[in-house]
Amino acid sequence: RRGLTGINLIIKVAGAMSAKGFSLNEIYECCNTLLGNRFIRTIGFSFHHHASNELSDINIGYGIHGEPGSLKLDRVKSFKPIIEIMIQKLKLMDVSGDAILLFNNLGGSSEFIFYHFINDFMDLIRDYSFNVIKMYGGKFLTSLGKEGIGVSIMEVKDKRIEEFLEYGVTGASQNLFNYPLEY
Repeated sequence: RRGLTGINLIIKVAGAMSAKGFSLNEIYECCNTLLGNRFIRTIGFSFHHHASNELSDINIGYGIHGEPGSLKLDRVKSFKPIIEIMIQKLKLMDVSGDAILLFNNLGGSSEFIFYHFINDFMDLIRDYSFNVIKMYGGKFLTSLGKEGIGVSIMEVKDKRIEEFLEYGVTGASQNLFNYPLEY
């Protein structure tokens, strides 16, 4: 409800709508529907990665400002138990139709670990009843170099959303949305 990384999707939609000439009321209605109906959900976790490839000090629900999570795990050997908890918290079993996933590196995770997590996440949701139409990954909203990863899902109930997310941007952030992930 605090927005977290999913707010980047809202900002992108609002910016594209504005550039296309939608009124402020139309932009508000669209974005409020996405948030108010919980079509966007985010959860993140922090961790410490060891050379042995184990993860420790896992804090699921970690906030980007250091807010403690709702669940702590001491040590795991893979991302699987973390992802299973995230799937439950994101209520992915209730998602149907099209969806967009955004993976956020909180700033301190290596690219190898980050993309390994994405691969494991996608493997675990392969049999769910929704269709991932677009994926994004990168450092969208960071937490002072904290080793952690967040996942946002946006249920797409309005086909224009994909068009808004594909709308070209210029400036410093152009590479984040102009180069979606492929799986």
